[in-house]
Order: sequence, then structure tokens, then C-alpha cells
Amino acid sequence: MVINIKNSRANYLLGTQVATESPNSDVYTGGYRMLDLRQQPVNFPEPVMSIREDGVSKLRSLDVWRVSDFP
Repeated sequence: MVINIKNSRANYLLGTQVATESPNSDVYTGGYRMLDLRQQPVNFPEPVMSIREDGVSKLRSLDVWRVSDFP
């Protein structure tokens, strides 16, 4: 996935994530799971900007990553 992001030639990536202490886990087909993109197996770096979605979930945020920060 990170290779595709880097190959896109974009400067930034905007995405929603959930900051949680719980590990990311599998989900049944068609289901929904909250992902902390900084944890395994995704391992994104810390975002350069984060906007909390307080009305939806105190743990959920809209984050911006600099593509050049990806390993």
C-alpha cells in the first residue's frame, strides 16, 4: 500500500484513523473495524496535522501525512 502512495507522486495523504491502544485486528467480511494507522500492520509515521472528529468519536481524527515521511 505504501508503495502505491509513494508512486502516486502526491505530496500529502489525507485519511481517517482511530487512535487506540488496542491492536488492529481482523474483521469479518463486510464488517467495519477502526484502525490506528500508526500500528501494525500499517505502521504509518506520526501525522503532520490532525483534526479531531469530536462529534463522531473522541478517538477518531482526520490526519495529514507527508508522503516523503513514509519509509
